[in-house]
Amino acid sequence: MQDTQQETASVPSAGIIARRAERDGAPATDLGRLRWALRIAGATFALIGGVTISLAHVSDLGWEFHAINGLIFVGVMLMAYALAAISRKSHVQLERRYRARLFIRNLELQDMAMRDDLTQLFNRRYFFERLRRELDRARSLQSPLAILVLDVDRLKSVNDTYGH
Repeated sequence: MQDTQQETASVPSAGIIARRAERDGAPATDLGRLRWALRIAGATFALIGGVTISLAHVSDLGWEFHAINGLIFVGVMLMAYALAAISRKSHVQLERRYRARLFIRNLELQDMAMRDDLTQLFNRRYFFERLRRELDRARSLQSPLAILVLDVDRLKSVNDTYGH
């Protein structure tokens, strides 16, 4: 329940969604349709309001005019509601794409933090992280754990040549 309230509270306007989608390479046809639908809904709403205000003083208009005017108004409001729902769906899809990209970027950063830039071999950070996971696994399975350590001769000369 609280997640839904937070989601709806952070929903940006259709213009912001359109600009973000445009920047992220959304199909131009979808954006164009959304923009035109919003323009038509706004223009129709303004036209109905203007006609109603300008003809409000005319008493000869029958009930048919007011009934049709009311139906058009309800239709425009339903269209605006549908556009808001479409905009919301678009926002949710964009948010999912952003979260997926962020997840991928974080995985890439984790990999960069665990590898040496020059050799692309795993570094100390990876070793200690992996050691912690293996110790936890060995404890939970109550099984022994073996660690193999290698000592490379003349590593200083290799490190001085290639490591700095």
